[in-house]
Amino acid sequence: QLALALIAAQREQRRLVAARMEPALDAWFGKMADRVIGRALQSGKALRSSERKDWLDAEYLLEEYPDDKLVDLVKRFYLELLQVSWDGWNLSLGLEAVFDMSDPSVTRALGLAGSHVKAIQDTTLVSLREALQFGNENGWSIDHLDRGDPALGRPGLRDLIEQTYKGRAANIARTELGYAQQTCATARYATS
Repeated sequence: QLALALIAAQREQRRLVAARMEPALDAWFGKMADRVIGRALQSGKALRSSERKDWLDAEYLLEEYPDDKLVDLVKRFYLELLQVSWDGWNLSLGLEAVFDMSDPSVTRALGLAGSHVKAIQDTTLVSLREALQFGNENGWSIDHLDRGDPALGRPGLRDLIEQTYKGRAANIARTELGYAQQTCATARYATS
């Protein structure tokens, strides 16, 4: 029964932390969309003034918004979850260990954040590449790319980024927190 109670407690802990993580992720992606659009519009002005035929690339649009900020955000919630889970693990293991950020189980869980954020950012990159390619192939201006074309089912840049993550913030939060909690728990059980 203790095991079932611990599982239920951990599930509830993940739910509560995820409820705080989701709006933080939504805000982060909203800011990223603002920066991508601003950079595209600035570049569009430069392209028009120089009469160049160069087209934007997705890496260029995202380069002003580094992955490490998202890693820091994810790690913040990882830490919160690991701290609230710690006493339950202590109880199940019969230990009285104090939560320590340098504990190998904690550092192992925090190490996941960087690799998972890379996959999250890759999704954005793929979506942007597809939108830019479509815009280029169809002779769209930067303004048209920014607005999109609902008649063609093509979202603008903001919609593209927000749609890429619409509903995904909750999924990302639950998934990432589950990885962190399970990684730390597994490491603690293994070392005990």
